[in-house]
Formats: sequence, structure tokens, C-alpha cells
Amino acid sequence: ERIHRCGLDLLGNNRESPPTCSEYFDSENGYFRIHYGNCQSTVETSFFSSPVNATTTYLNAVAEAAEYSRNLLLNMGFNQAVHDAENIYHIYLSNRSDGAYGVNFSSSEGGSFINIDNDYSSFTCGPCHIEPSSLELMKITVAHEYFHAVQRAYNPGDSNLFFWELSSTWFEDVAYPEINDYLNWAYYTYL
Repeated sequence: ERIHRCGLDLLGNNRESPPTCSEYFDSENGYFRIHYGNCQSTVETSFFSSPVNATTTYLNAVAEAAEYSRNLLLNMGFNQAVHDAENIYHIYLSNRSDGAYGVNFSSSEGGSFINIDNDYSSFTCGPCHIEPSSLELMKITVAHEYFHAVQRAYNPGDSNLFFWELSSTWFEDVAYPEINDYLNWAYYTYL
């Protein structure tokens, strides 16, 4: 069975309720809230079956990657992703399985939330040409999934998985050109 690194909930016909978690961390500029701790979810419940731990260092790194991705996209001329009423975008940490980097779920018309791994420490790569660190995997996943949030803001009903994935993978390389994990997946995903 082939594992998909991005589990994009593309169609958005089944809008999801974001998980509820006992802890959260806000990014420095306040545009992102990273949720962790004891979480309850109607989606991907197996990923929240135990408390989700995160270090302050990791939470800061996730927040920085999110702020960096947002600023880069805005500077490139893209519209901002749909945030909540307080202008906050929500990222949820969970205990994801090996190879399942993250997912972007539709939550409202044009709105979404992201779920990523809480540390990427148990991810294996094989056979791989490039073996990114756990921190590098988190950075490209945040960039990739946040670009899906921007895509939803433009066209929430679009169902062209190929172009959504291709352009989000392109943005990974724009944001972090030195991290080339996409080369490990290009054959299965695009060829």
C-alpha cells in the first residue's frame, strides 16, 4: 500500500469541525494558533488517541514556518488564506502515522485548518534519495498545507487534485529550496 504524504481533503463537500485541544500556542504575530495536548476530533481520530506532546522549541518552529509561508505568499501577490473571525489560522498537531505528513481540511466556504505531526521523529524513508530531518519535514509540510489553504480561498469547490498537489509541492521548493523531499515522492505522485 502506497502512503500519501499529503492527505488533502480536496472536495470540501464534507466540511469538518476542527478538533478541540486542551493546549495552544500563538505565533509571534498572532496569525496562527497551534493546538496540541488532549484533543478530541471527528476527523482522523486515531491520530488523537493519546495526548499530543510538543516542546516549546517545536511549537516556535511550527509558528515560524507558518508565518514565513504566509509572508512569502503575500509578498508573491497571493491572496491570504481564510482565517477565523479573529484573523487566526489554526494548525493542529497530532500523532500521525509514518509517511502521513499532514492534511488540510475544509471547515467553511473557503476556510480550512491544518493537521500535521507533533514531531516527525518516527518518520522513515526508504528507499529515499534524500533524507530530510524531522524539522525540515515539518517546514515543508506547513508550507505545502498552508498553500492548500490559499488555494481554497481562491476556489473552494475545485476538485483538480493533480494541480492542487503539484502547485503546493512547487511552493515547498520556493519556500525551502534546500529541502528536496519532494524528489522522494515525485515518481509516485506525478509520473
